[in-house]
Amino acid sequence: MWGLILKFAPRFAPFISGAGGMVFAFVVGLAIGWWFCSDLNDDREQAKALESAILRAEQGKKDHEKIIRITDELHNSRANVVNLRDELERVRRERLKAEQRHAKATEGVDSSTESRSSELLERGAILLERCGRLLQENASKHDALSKAMTP
Repeated sequence: MWGLILKFAPRFAPFISGAGGMVFAFVVGLAIGWWFCSDLNDDREQAKALESAILRAEQGKKDHEKIIRITDELHNSRANVVNLRDELERVRRERLKAEQRHAKATEGVDSSTESRSSELLERGAILLERCGRLLQENASKHDALSKAMTP
């Protein structure tokens, strides 16, 4: 830049004297200041760009770790689904076997015998419930009596 100024300086010699010189010096000073400030701004912009790139890279690493963790959870969930499907299939086979055994066991049983056994089963459940209530009632009476008898 200085080479250009010195090369063209003789042409501007008439302007350099007096007020023209001051204007010329002012213009040259503005050009140099503008050039210097633009370099500083470029450096600042580069520093900001670098900083934002670093922040994006760090966020990218965090996002990548999240994706890896979620992918692992997805694979584990899929493995669990396969295990649950196998378990469901096993339970279905056992249920079919139980139904087949039940069908074989009830082949010779008529419907009246089956209904009679259902009635007896209901009656037994009612009696068990009543026995449970009586047992609780007697236990509470026994506790009250033992409290009253202890000195």
